[in-house]
Amino acid sequence: MITGARVGGSNLMHSIAKGSNQPYKFELDIIKDWHLVDPSLHVCKYIPFYDQSSPDFSYDFFKLVEVDKVVEKAKQFGKVLIVNRRDKMEQIESLYALKMQNDNRNYVRWDESLVNRDSQLFRNLYAYNLEIDKCLKYFSDVLNIEIDYYEDVYSSKTLNDPSIVLDYKYFSPVRKLRKKFTKKVIL
Repeated sequence: MITGARVGGSNLMHSIAKGSNQPYKFELDIIKDWHLVDPSLHVCKYIPFYDQSSPDFSYDFFKLVEVDKVVEKAKQFGKVLIVNRRDKMEQIESLYALKMQNDNRNYVRWDESLVNRDSQLFRNLYAYNLEIDKCLKYFSDVLNIEIDYYEDVYSSKTLNDPSIVLDYKYFSPVRKLRKKFTKKVIL
């Protein structure tokens, strides 16, 4: 799986691994960590590059990713998914929460009311998402693979490739980390 950040990729990876009874490799560097991967055995989740904390960082995926090597490695797998999200605002909010509220722990519930959409970090994550979208589109075009979108996958519980077996427990709403907390007023 080649994914963006905060697109439901971790639950999807677990769902595929469990559904196909295969081990998984979580967010490894597909180039540097290749010696840890057996493409005929492992379900792998790969994010091509990560956001940078510097507010003036200029994202250019061609400078950040060895695209030819990623394509070469991807072609060694029996099946490849490219996963992204259509709702960019929700994706950026989730990434913001991961950075600011959850200390990079990707399993902690978070309150969307604490997201500062006017912050420099939020703007940086927006720029990051624009570039990761271009990168995923590039891989989609080069590998001739249609992008699976979070909203479609999690609402229909299917992928563009229906031959991939899924374990549906990973699609349960209780696994969602975004919570809309309501305030109670006591009189």
